[in-house]
Amino acid sequence: MTLAATLGSRFVLLMGGRVALLLLALGTTAMLTRILEPTGFGHYRTAVAYLALVIALADLGLTSLFVREISRPEADQSRLIANLLGLRLVIAGGALALATGLAFVLPLDSQDRLGIVGGAFGFLAYSAHLMLFGLFQQKLRQQGVVLAELTGGLVLVALIIVFAWAGAEPFWFVVAMGLSYIATLALTLVAAQRLVRFGLRLEPALWLDLARQAAPLAVATTISVLYFRADTVLLAFFRSPAEVGLYGVPVKVLDACMGISLLLVGLFTPLMAHSARVDERAFREHLGNGLLTLAVGTALVGVGLVALAPEIVLLLAGAEFIGGSPILQILAGVLVLHGTALILREAATALSIQQRLLPAYFAGLGVALVAYGVLIPQFGGIGAAAALLLAEIVVVLLTGSIVAGAAAGWTVMRRPLMALGCGLVAAVLTILAENAGLHWFLRGLLAGVVYLLLLLASRTLHLPAMIALGRDMLTHKKP
Repeated sequence: MTLAATLGSRFVLLMGGRVALLLLALGTTAMLTRILEPTGFGHYRTAVAYLALVIALADLGLTSLFVREISRPEADQSRLIANLLGLRLVIAGGALALATGLAFVLPLDSQDRLGIVGGAFGFLAYSAHLMLFGLFQQKLRQQGVVLAELTGGLVLVALIIVFAWAGAEPFWFVVAMGLSYIATLALTLVAAQRLVRFGLRLEPALWLDLARQAAPLAVATTISVLYFRADTVLLAFFRSPAEVGLYGVPVKVLDACMGISLLLVGLFTPLMAHSARVDERAFREHLGNGLLTLAVGTALVGVGLVALAPEIVLLLAGAEFIGGSPILQILAGVLVLHGTALILREAATALSIQQRLLPAYFAGLGVALVAYGVLIPQFGGIGAAAALLLAEIVVVLLTGSIVAGAAAGWTVMRRPLMALGCGLVAAVLTILAENAGLHWFLRGLLAGVVYLLLLLASRTLHLPAMIALGRDMLTHKKP
């Protein structure tokens, strides 16, 4: 079977699963916003964002290192998984314990603190799930992890119904999310054991070696997490829970759509890790295909979010949250850029030049902190979203130049950048159409048609090549 056929058949299945996850996540948000209303949803989002920030900081580059190490031809996968998973649990467990205590010192509401305490164990389970996700990426067998996440999502829906019937306080819904993550991890472990048999191992010498290799990634990951995940927590420090709740709806849409970006990155990360040291031409091809796929796919979603933001927020959360639609339009740009930043980071990891990314991430963090400090107190959620977008622009431009200069060459960046430009033009036109009072259906149609025509007119995509590739992906030819 050709590589295109393998990726194509898997992609069709996985995309269906990811769309189902997206719909489930948005349906869950619709339930929570109506049950908790803006203030209660703000407490819920503050606790969830705080815990998510902690486990993301505790990653320390181990997830990217995990994929690279188990993708090596000579890798002892069972031993590596057992040690990396053990290391991840120790670090994440310690970080969550410290952060839970710190929550009682920070200017947080009692509901926020109770949610943090109640959800901590579940988020520890989620950190292990995120680590094992790399195994499914490496094997090009992500069906098992998608099934686990769907099951966890259904558990969350069931718990929300039970807690809503009982009239529970907002923090109990954070507990519900934690319990759903435990269910997700249980099924992920079952699926992972079918691919590679492993347990938990403590080998101090190996742990130290892995930690040394992950150190540059740890700095880069920590910096990227600080600017990408701190928005909601900082907003909670400066603004009311109701405003945090308003911001939480577009952020949840962003997180749900980000699963598609992660899926696309996951298809190309093992290929880059395998080819980086043995076939430079193949590496450039995989990186170029990955960048173009992400740029075209995420820009299409982003243009759709910009065009239909008011209708999405109204449908998802109700009229009380309609003020979040401009925030969603700004975060659509973040969705597009963050996927590109992720695949560039994975490319640098595959090339073992991850330490060169540190100046780019420091620059992004500096821009974010200044922008957060200036914009959040004055503009609230819109300011937080704008600060995040500025930081992403800086990071993508700098990391792209570093990866292109190291091995890939600037040619791999040309078509992805053109796709992003086409998306920007289409988004601006749809905003003008919205201001002119154009019906939502016509706005959505305009966004899609204009974007596609721009892609074809700029020769970013060639229609005959697209048809040939699609035919090849569906025919399952033998090599």
